[in-house]
Amino acid sequence: MRSLELLRSLPGVDPRAITILGKGADGVNGMYAALLDGQVQRVILHSPTPSHVQGPHYLGVLRYTDVSRTAALLEPKLRAYGEVPERFPARTCRSLEECLR
Repeated sequence: MRSLELLRSLPGVDPRAITILGKGADGVNGMYAALLDGQVQRVILHSPTPSHVQGPHYLGVLRYTDVSRTAALLEPKLRAYGEVPERFPARTCRSLEECLR
């Protein structure tokens, strides 16, 4: 969240055109940041974990949600490539370049 705040304060950055890119469990952390922020234009995940069982590990999170359920909340903004879990609620791409289009 602080990274997004800092990024938006920099000259030459369009605060409405921010894309978060992440891989695996770290990408899932970025997905949560985008969801909480609400102003991120797009989230691109490379090989996201299918569940919090594989990571990232948040204390008690599985009582309330899991990765795919949270991803569904970002579905219009979310793209994924690489090893994408089955039935992952995101538009899939063959490469990063394709996801950026």
